[in-house]
Amino acid sequence: MNNFGSYNHYGEALEKYTHLLLRWNSKIQMTATRNESEFVERHVLDSLELADELGEKTGTMIDVGSGGGLPGIVLAIVCPNIHFTLIEPTKKKHAFLSTARRELKLSNVRTLAVRDTELIQRDDFERFDFAIARAVWSMDIWFERAKELIVPGGTIFSLEATNELAMPEGSTRRRYRLQDRERSIVSWTAPV
Repeated sequence: MNNFGSYNHYGEALEKYTHLLLRWNSKIQMTATRNESEFVERHVLDSLELADELGEKTGTMIDVGSGGGLPGIVLAIVCPNIHFTLIEPTKKKHAFLSTARRELKLSNVRTLAVRDTELIQRDDFERFDFAIARAVWSMDIWFERAKELIVPGGTIFSLEATNELAMPEGSTRRRYRLQDRERSIVSWTAPV
């Protein structure tokens, strides 16, 4: 079994997710990483860093451009008090997300095959407490787009590599080390 650090008590579900994604990844490319231990180290553990930020919080979170469920599926496993909406416009990737939700029995997840710009136009659209997009847009573009998705007082998260980009005013950065790489989580909370 892989080492998931302080989340080892979720190890069985995280392993099942890892195996499911790698099985689908052989047919539909969702990540360039094909090796299980490398996938866990580069992607699952990175997603778990955001779980540390969320702690025991409750509410709703949107994962935009969820792809293979990073970080949305991983977070849904370890943060059962948060309800996740994973949006992914690519039909094959959306099919994977739906399968993962079903096979992992994640009752706190819903998946939609839409873009963020389409979602906010829907009559049933409700804003979220938290928003994340991993490896979809540059941070400045993501933060501008995400402001349309969150409630007043809601928080936007961005995971970034070492190239510390200019941060939006009022945001914070928490650095961490992931194997041999420097990473950080940037967060910004909207005014109430």
